[in-house]
Amino acid sequence: MQLYTSPISSSARRVNLTVAHLGLQIDQKQMTLGKPEDRAVLATVNPNAKVPVLSDPARGIALWESHAIMQYLCDLNPASSAELYPADVVVRADINRWMFWVNAHLGPAIGPINYEKMWKKFVEGPDAQPDAALVARHERLVHVVMAVLDKHLENRTWAVGKTLTLADYSIVSTLMYRAATQLPLDAYPRVLAYVARVEATDAWKATEPPKRG
Repeated sequence: MQLYTSPISSSARRVNLTVAHLGLQIDQKQMTLGKPEDRAVLATVNPNAKVPVLSDPARGIALWESHAIMQYLCDLNPASSAELYPADVVVRADINRWMFWVNAHLGPAIGPINYEKMWKKFVEGPDAQPDAALVARHERLVHVVMAVLDKHLENRTWAVGKTLTLADYSIVSTLMYRAATQLPLDAYPRVLAYVARVEATDAWKATEPPKRG
């Protein structure tokens, strides 16, 4: 198997967290997303030309979408993923619910802020400035979704059940640039404590992107 990935992608990060947690050895194809030639390579395995993509020629599939890849890897490794993605249908439904929540609510709230405050200068040039109105609008959405998560964590250590699962890697990877983009999270102490728990795991430490400069 080959994993097309990038250390700066939060979507790729959650797949790499799964790989690290399961102790898998997968050939890593590091993509530089700003290079047209790398985007062209990606387009041969993913029509969206984005990471991550898991190529599994032995089973005849090139799988894109990070959550689908995470679930696939767990299904291929049921013994080592028994807690990360349990076979119980009710527990899986709960894990899936939070992963869909990331796609439908958390990601759309945070993604535009990440772009405006981090990636815009790389894409549009060094003189590009954040759209303050857009950032403010999405910060209001961040408050909405963080209130939901903070309330959910009132009497919980993890998002689902009593152990860390795919849901936790999904949620916290989406927040990996919270400091750089100054996300307004100070009012959500349970979320911050939860993020710290995930970031203390060996898998999180093993997937830290390289420092710049």
